[in-house]
Amino acid sequence: MPWCEECSKFWNPNSMPPDGTCPSCGRVIGEPPSQSVPWHFWLLVIGVVVYLGWRCVQLFQWLVGSGHAAIAAILGVITAALVCWLAVWWLRSRRDNATEHHAGTGARGVSAAGGGAVGAVDRGAGDGGAGDGASDRGAGDGGAGDRD
Repeated sequence: MPWCEECSKFWNPNSMPPDGTCPSCGRVIGEPPSQSVPWHFWLLVIGVVVYLGWRCVQLFQWLVGSGHAAIAAILGVITAALVCWLAVWWLRSRRDNATEHHAGTGARGVSAAGGGAVGAVDRGAGDGGAGDGASDRGAGDGGAGDRD
């Protein structure tokens, strides 16, 4: 348990900020926790994927063997489409994450600090902003569009 000399207090690692500083005085009292996933988790994931993959092979064998080849073909096409969609989604998310960390801006023009899109004005939908056709001052408040 991390000890803060300045506060004279033991701190629970779960109650500390992720950077390892004391919540009271801000002094560094512990190392930041590791954010990596343990190796045995990935071993479990691989085992589950192999098991479920084998069960899918057995399902297709059973469907073809019992005279349901059309259903097996339809399920095969749906499975292939799902796998392709997941692969594209994963690759795009990796590319977007890589571009967000590169040079401080994301692929969609969002800064790493959480700013808005490049060149966009924060107007909202239908709130009287310049982009929705309403007066910038609002309706009926003496704006240029209210004169007789």
